[in-house]
Amino acid sequence: MAMPASSCPMFILLYLLCLLQLQRGIQGARTQASVIVQEQPTLPHRDAHDTRDFSSSELEVDRVGGHEEFLPDEQLYPRNFEGPKNLTEPERLLVHDRIARCYEPRADEDYRSVSWEGALHAYMKEQVKRGLRKVSRVIIYDMPHVWGDHSLTSYLPHHWIAAIVPDIEKKPSSHCLEFDYDGSHNGTDDPNGCLFFRRSFQPTQKLTKCVQRALEHSKSWEGRQAIARANGLAVHKVDFQLSVFHSSTGTVSALKTLWTAWHSKWNNNADIIKDVVNETHECSMLRSQNCKNGTMVRVIEPCAWLNTSKANATLECERRSAGGDDTLAKFLQDKDIVLAGQMCATNSTPELRGHIALVEGAGCPEDEKIKKAIEFGAAAVLLQTLPGQTFYRGAQNGELGGLKPIPTFAVSARTVNITTAYLKSLQNKDKNLTAGDARLRIHRYQPVLAKGADIVPNFAEEVRIWEAAGDAVSSSSTLDRAFELVKMVSMETLSRSSLDRAKFTVARAARRSMTQPRKSEFDQIDAATEEAIFQCYHLSDPPTTTTTTTSTPTTSAAPTTTATTTETTPTTSTTISTVSTTQTASSAPSALPAAGLSSTSARLAVDLTTTAPQGVTSSATTLASSTSNAISNLELRSLGGAACKSVRIVSSGRRVAYGFSDLVNLAEFYLDGEKLDFETKEGINVVTVDPVWQDVLSTRSYSTVGWRSSGQKQLVSDFNELPSGTIVLVAVQGKGMGSLKNDTISSLGRAGAMRAAKGRAMEGYLLIGQIGGRALAEKVGRLVEADALLPCVADRSEPVPENAVIAHEASKCLPVMWDKVEVGGPPYMQVTDASGSFPGSSLRVIDTLPVHPICSRLSVALNMWEMAHAPYPNPDEWGPSKHFSLSTGADAFHKGNPQWVARGLMDFCLNPDTAVCTSYAVCWAMITRHLTKLIHRFCDEKARAFPEMPINDD
Repeated sequence: MAMPASSCPMFILLYLLCLLQLQRGIQGARTQASVIVQEQPTLPHRDAHDTRDFSSSELEVDRVGGHEEFLPDEQLYPRNFEGPKNLTEPERLLVHDRIARCYEPRADEDYRSVSWEGALHAYMKEQVKRGLRKVSRVIIYDMPHVWGDHSLTSYLPHHWIAAIVPDIEKKPSSHCLEFDYDGSHNGTDDPNGCLFFRRSFQPTQKLTKCVQRALEHSKSWEGRQAIARANGLAVHKVDFQLSVFHSSTGTVSALKTLWTAWHSKWNNNADIIKDVVNETHECSMLRSQNCKNGTMVRVIEPCAWLNTSKANATLECERRSAGGDDTLAKFLQDKDIVLAGQMCATNSTPELRGHIALVEGAGCPEDEKIKKAIEFGAAAVLLQTLPGQTFYRGAQNGELGGLKPIPTFAVSARTVNITTAYLKSLQNKDKNLTAGDARLRIHRYQPVLAKGADIVPNFAEEVRIWEAAGDAVSSSSTLDRAFELVKMVSMETLSRSSLDRAKFTVARAARRSMTQPRKSEFDQIDAATEEAIFQCYHLSDPPTTTTTTTSTPTTSAAPTTTATTTETTPTTSTTISTVSTTQTASSAPSALPAAGLSSTSARLAVDLTTTAPQGVTSSATTLASSTSNAISNLELRSLGGAACKSVRIVSSGRRVAYGFSDLVNLAEFYLDGEKLDFETKEGINVVTVDPVWQDVLSTRSYSTVGWRSSGQKQLVSDFNELPSGTIVLVAVQGKGMGSLKNDTISSLGRAGAMRAAKGRAMEGYLLIGQIGGRALAEKVGRLVEADALLPCVADRSEPVPENAVIAHEASKCLPVMWDKVEVGGPPYMQVTDASGSFPGSSLRVIDTLPVHPICSRLSVALNMWEMAHAPYPNPDEWGPSKHFSLSTGADAFHKGNPQWVARGLMDFCLNPDTAVCTSYAVCWAMITRHLTKLIHRFCDEKARAFPEMPINDD
């Protein structure tokens, strides 16, 4: 996986702290290595780049990462840390519930009643007691893309990865995503630790592969990939067809050969095309002479005031226009191509004004060649590139010696040689190319579009939007996009009572992606892809394809025979684009329209969930019943047949989210696509909505700033007066929720809030809830946004199928299935698959965990959900920049310090507030080494004499 430039650098002060360790010297590192080696038997060291699977003769325990050189990361790694001896009762219950959610995903999310300890013990005796064939490792690699590629790069902080299974047998996927769950049983050989979690792994495997197939057959995803591949250039290549123009006869002879050329990046500039034209103006004493279109270069022929027969002036005008396929094609067509040589230190350059300069390579820098061509008045440049260069990029906003660039194309040396020879042959035949009879010209400009570009309306504009988004977006493989989509949906609250509302949630979440810039108008989830994804989540039935075969008789006496065959098509490519389909009577309602358009026309009822959040008491159940009875007496026509409305909330504090510096101090509310006219203020902004009529009841802002502020007290009072069923929308703006009182948190809990106590100062918080019910959405972060379809009075939608709810719940455990896991930094989601980094050129083993992979997967399960919700500190605020923030820098300093992370094993690692790559990998290693052995003793590294030996269970 190509990491962003900000993927995981630790705060700069950490570097200084690391360098202070140099007093220990290389000898100190070697001494420590010898001590560690005495504690654990080792086998001969094997190079960390060796990606072979481990056989019983190849397992090893590394000597301080297997390197004798001094590495600050390695010196700070907590090798002598002592973990807890036992768990407190609250800690035991926390561990129980977090393992239970992946062992047996439940629709009711009641994990306290799940029993997994006996099954784990049976698995351990069957799979783990025997000798190990796979071990886990903590991997780091150099980051020249961050620090530069020089001799000190390997001594600067690295990117960290948790490698549950370090081999690449299943690349680009993982062992548990390829495991045959249907054909396995408890005795099936499982060296990668997949079988114990089969109840969550198997549905997640099916879901992920289904989503991947949907994307592979998706036209919109193909278009999005074309945008990403463009690298900021809508069209990289263009084919030129040339022609020979004979001035004496006015005839044009088009050549069959096509030139392939590559665009310069500045060919998209808004003022790249320079066109000089002459304008004739009527002379007048009342107005000055200026060009009607463009800028005046000079006066060719002034007004002759004494000559009444000449009442016009001629001006030379320069016009500038934007680069694009249409404008470039029109500009270049029928312009002469002129041999310009190397365009270095020469005074013998031919006349280039208004012509296209064919410039040879070598001799001097390319910028100097183009600059001279501009000075000589060339209209465009065809530049020979250096060997091996695929296209010439240039600099989009660059200037060449103070001169604005002109359209520039790179051509190969072969093209230049052939064209030069042809031009010279024309010169020999027709005496003089530029002043004689024959001229070589651009006849036709034909852009070579990237695969999928034709799918995207306004492709060039979408490419520009992508380029402008910068580090806020990243390209993705189809598998990684499937991972991202499944994880995005898993982090949303899925309705259990309304199928249409569940579809709305999935449709919106599926569209949030690092491959989708905020300003893009191209929806990468088209209607067919959306429907296929609904089927993956069991929210729609596969279509029923009806095939009718009619046999025509040979004689009129024979009856006509019609055979009708009906079959259910599985979720494959035929599901995505079926020509003729009919829905069965029991099939789900039709798919929602694209989430960027109008909301579904389905009618939903008020959804008062009978299970209120913990610690919140209400009469929700009674009121829900009475409300339903009242609503059942209403006629649908009395509501005007209104569809349930959608709601959208955006919230941000003063702290800038990486890549979104323009989205700070926001609290925005949208109802059915229309932004509410609500002048929000710093603090907690609340909108209440009538659950029956879906009209706004009230808007109010509550200040949380200042010790004298009565805002929180007023909020508590107002919430206490809200009747059950009232829709409550909350968005925090400005200083955030770092100083909420317990009464305020409890009042928000009445609307279903579960994370209000975790709100942070200077950051955003949003809630879409209902008094006496569950939250439809609740998020905390620097920039958070959520969409939901409101419950409304005319619900005719089916409940969500139980297998859909379980599939959604099981998908939360997707990270536990991966063989390599990391926190990649923005724009990647927190906790992502790291298999793309294997094999790598600078991978190093910093620690080896000689335990079965099931122990390492237990470790991932214990905090993967919490780490996924722990934001990445904004790299702009803790690196050397004008946006540096002391608080963010101090936070990143701690999270990037392995020793600090280890000391927070039971506090930070199980309930992180922020996370970087170092803190995630070190937490995983410390949990694996010190906590999983308290879950089962077979996870203790000391349970066996050495990795290949079985555990003596006597």
